[in-house]
Amino acid sequence: MVEFGRRLAENRSPEYSPDAYMDYDRLKEIIKVVKGKKLARIDSTTREVSLSAPPPTNAAGRQLTSDDSEEDFYSCIDAQLATVEAFTLQKVTELRANIASLEKEVANLGSIDNDDDEEEEEKV
Repeated sequence: MVEFGRRLAENRSPEYSPDAYMDYDRLKEIIKVVKGKKLARIDSTTREVSLSAPPPTNAAGRQLTSDDSEEDFYSCIDAQLATVEAFTLQKVTELRANIASLEKEVANLGSIDNDDDEEEEEKV
């Protein structure tokens, strides 16, 4: 895993901002936290209710389960993918505009060349 993170960092293009890439280190931190966390589980066999100590909850106020930590990871990765997707879409749009502009220039050059050829044929 360490080598993958190093390679990922080495292959980043300096012309693009960090937002263009997934935050591998942040995702790795979340995985470590989730892996080491002992999560509260709801015991459905006992029906004890404590009025003095509420069960642990997440930011949305729901009781923690093993799925909540996974949910946090997936929320984080979804947000990062959306950022990367927005960046990619921006670059694709820019490239398409550049291609269209260059195609127009080539078409104009082609029509200029055709005009020159016609003038040369008239001289002959």
